[in-house]
Amino acid sequence: MGIGPAFPRRFEILREEWVLTPQLSLRLSIQINGTLNFYLLEVSSSTIFAWINEHRSDPIDFGNVTNLEGLVKAHPEWIGLQSEIHAGKTEYEYVPTKVTNTTLVISNPSSDYIYVEYEGSIIGQVAPTSKVRILSQWVIPIGFVLTLPYLINLWRSKKRLQSPQL
Repeated sequence: MGIGPAFPRRFEILREEWVLTPQLSLRLSIQINGTLNFYLLEVSSSTIFAWINEHRSDPIDFGNVTNLEGLVKAHPEWIGLQSEIHAGKTEYEYVPTKVTNTTLVISNPSSDYIYVEYEGSIIGQVAPTSKVRILSQWVIPIGFVLTLPYLINLWRSKKRLQSPQL
């Protein structure tokens, strides 16, 4: 859990790293009082810092929003989630497709100070929820159809046993 301001025209790394797998998903809850850009990058924070150090134009202003925008444009494959968050509470669930480091980053392109409160938790599961849901939507009706002849046969045999013999 974290609380703090998002400074004007700056980006902040809210959470250094989570190592996620398809069995370990991330659930995030973010509450703000303005508008921010939210990124869940599939790289470590050290990779972000190294890229910005190599490509930044201003040697003094490391956390400038333009540095993050340049990184995102140069490496869109690093983006796991990207969203513009408006005032209020927003929730996300992220399930990676492979083992990956993830870093939570917010960017405040406005000239206002924005208050940020977030909470992240790792959810362990046997299989990714989305895949299990799709599988169950197909398997349950198929199982019912395949069970139907057995149930009809069982009902008929019970009916024969209950009817009086002549």
